[in-house]
Amino acid sequence: MLSTAISHHSGDFAGTTVLSTAITRHSGDFAGTTVLSTAITRYSGVFTGTTVLSTAITRYSGVFTGTTVLSTAILHHSGDFAGTTVLSTAITRYSGVFTGTTVLSTAITRCNWDFSGTTVLNTAISRYSGVFTGTTVLSTAITRHSGVFTGTTVLITAITRHRGVFTGTTVLITAITRCNWDFTGTTVLSTAITRYFLSL
Repeated sequence: MLSTAISHHSGDFAGTTVLSTAITRHSGDFAGTTVLSTAITRYSGVFTGTTVLSTAITRYSGVFTGTTVLSTAILHHSGDFAGTTVLSTAITRYSGVFTGTTVLSTAITRCNWDFSGTTVLNTAISRYSGVFTGTTVLSTAITRHSGVFTGTTVLITAITRHRGVFTGTTVLITAITRCNWDFTGTTVLSTAITRYFLSL
């Protein structure tokens, strides 16, 4: 035990090595082996991971079963996290289930639904209230997407205000804006499809 303090611990601690400054307000079970983080605070669930290298895991009220965390913070996470590696700066306000494996994006914010993709390389997926089942996203942003996205690769700058279903495979255009209907094409090379109300 190398930590300065383990305070307000009302549950079981079965770990072997603690290098953190403090594990505070831990009211659940801790079965991990090594903690290198500065603090794990307000943890009310069960932590079964092995290594934590993040600065802080704060206000985590769900179950964390991942193995390695390299992110600065995972905060306000009220759902289950079953991923293995997190390299993003922050996963914030996530109230759904994240079952992906690798996250390299700066932030996944306000995700209120399921994310079952595998790799995210873009800057942000924001205000996403639908289901994302694609595999790779290379776009700058997918914003205000309230429908279902089942495509595989997105290389465009932004898909904005998409309220329908996108089942295409590759999009290389600058923007698909105000698309209120289904898009089932495979490849789009145009600069922009704007005010699209019908199905291809």
